[in-house]
Amino acid sequence: MSPRTKQLTELAAYYFAEAITHKKELILIKREEPDFSEHAAIVLLSFLAQDSIKVGEMTVFDKRPSLSTKGSGEMTFVEQYKYYEEQDSKVIAILADHVVRCDIGLERYPHCFSGEATDKHYCFIEGRGSWELRAQWPIIWRMYNLDGHHKK
Repeated sequence: MSPRTKQLTELAAYYFAEAITHKKELILIKREEPDFSEHAAIVLLSFLAQDSIKVGEMTVFDKRPSLSTKGSGEMTFVEQYKYYEEQDSKVIAILADHVVRCDIGLERYPHCFSGEATDKHYCFIEGRGSWELRAQWPIIWRMYNLDGHHKK
């Protein structure tokens, strides 16, 4: 790891894995939705990442944990995105800002996302982000079966 590279937290690693997994769907939504809400996408990806941690911490004796993501296991990713996109835009923007700055701290990894230095797109992981996830969290990389996804 180079001196400039920051270790991904477990939650950030799961967020990266979710963003890589759903990249095609996000691109499709962005193309089809004139008012694409990056905030809604960030909130959805963060909830999916939090749910993955909860499920990953379960033992065979645990009941299924209460999941954060609306429609978990019942709705498609696109349906979930639309749900969050339809919520109060100010509340979703505040939640997304919290994810970026505090909760997951995505702004600590600017080199991992697409966009200009002052205008990062925190729902689109770039090649460097894929590389760091694979190098730092190979278990999560394999769990999501991301070989092949990161080149798309």
